[in-house]
Amino acid sequence: MSTPPKRIDQWGRSGTGRAVLTGYVLGAALGVGIGLAWYSPSLFDLGLFLAALSIYHFWEYNYVAIYRPNELSWTAFLLDQSPAFQMAMLASFIEYFIEWFFFPSLKGHSWITALGFVGVIIGQVMRTLAMATAGHNFNRIEGKIGKDVLNSIS
Repeated sequence: MSTPPKRIDQWGRSGTGRAVLTGYVLGAALGVGIGLAWYSPSLFDLGLFLAALSIYHFWEYNYVAIYRPNELSWTAFLLDQSPAFQMAMLASFIEYFIEWFFFPSLKGHSWITALGFVGVIIGQVMRTLAMATAGHNFNRIEGKIGKDVLNSIS
């Protein structure tokens, strides 16, 4: 009697279905971001933010796909890296829309936003080049070091 094949959970943390859906949503966010930046002067900065955020998460996933394919899963997008990250993302959107609604004059400096976006792109390119240079030696997950190790270093 043969055993039935192990069922793969496509929608779990390691499932490909979840990764495909996440990639689709990030692609849609990138498209919406580019559209807002191109067509909506009042939401230009939000569009650039969405585009940069989407590209960042795509590049994180691609890094794992290239250098650590055996670790490839939905978590490689780094969308759930910590509750603090998720709260920071939520707070950034809340802050943006409060400013946009109550203080629209703060959102009218597109040249400052564009300059900031160039800084984001330069920083992301430098980070990506550093990750590529380190290759398999780079670890995106923060490690925990015990007090005894820290004391021996100092």
